[in-house]
Amino acid sequence: MPPGRLAWLGSSWLRIALTAAVFWALSRFVDAGEIVTLGRRASMPWLAAAVALYAADQALAVYKWQLLLAGLGLRAPFWSLFRTATSGAFVAFFVPSALSADLYKGLATARSLGAGARVTSSIVLERLLGIASIVVVGLLCLGWLPRAIAGLDSAATLGIGAVVLAGGMGCFLHADSILRFVEGRLPRRFAALASRLEELARAFGSYRQQRAILVATFLLSIAIQLARSAAAFFVACAVGDTTPFWAFVVFVPYVYLVNLLPFATSRFGLEQGAFVVLFATVGMPADVAMTVSLLSVLASLVVALPGGLWLVADRAALRHRLRP
Repeated sequence: MPPGRLAWLGSSWLRIALTAAVFWALSRFVDAGEIVTLGRRASMPWLAAAVALYAADQALAVYKWQLLLAGLGLRAPFWSLFRTATSGAFVAFFVPSALSADLYKGLATARSLGAGARVTSSIVLERLLGIASIVVVGLLCLGWLPRAIAGLDSAATLGIGAVVLAGGMGCFLHADSILRFVEGRLPRRFAALASRLEELARAFGSYRQQRAILVATFLLSIAIQLARSAAAFFVACAVGDTTPFWAFVVFVPYVYLVNLLPFATSRFGLEQGAFVVLFATVGMPADVAMTVSLLSVLASLVVALPGGLWLVADRAALRHRLRP
């Protein structure tokens, strides 16, 4: 299908319509006054602990990315990567789809390191490992999952996800071999495109020999999922909710997956809808789920705020350098 026919998926009007539709649907089940009351009564110590965990999540994610870059021979200081990743996280709050943070990270780091294909490879693998950790945790917790969520069979959905993920990871790690196989069979008009993809495919394939890094970063991905789940659990504790921790371990990662959709509306809209629907299966009231989701977003924003300040500072510094 021509790319133009899929352009509507990234349409601003579609995102606005989806956000409005989600909040309209949620308004039928939640009481805005109750949400405000819960927010005002939230325990500050619990919220502070949640902010600390979101900060730890960010630090772990940056360290994971640093290891992936090192696997391709790219050395970057942790603080420099942390600053770039935090700025990207701040941008993602106001630009649709969490993938906008990846785009910012890629452009900023490729410009500083001068290795676009390798930087892109590290970011793609970072996402794949994150999704892999979500699927693995879901499979391990399958006994706790409701049999069906939003009309979908939990076991079948996870099984299909695992198969698709394994295929995607295999294609990633063998991209160079796949490209060589396909290249000789492509019509001449695609030869230029194949040659431009060679460097990227080689960067993807380079990770096949980096087993220690793959294992370490996969374990870090699981730690990141646990940190995010614990942070949301602390927010729930702040409003007096008693939903068990295992529910957050199972469901919170899937809430983050929603934000990767091209038509996702930054952190508001679909994320709250997914949170309310998922946690309803374990008995969390809609008012509480909505409050926990919104407070979790605000706690994450507190961690990302320095990124906004760095963006402003960088822009001011650039203007100063360009001033005659």
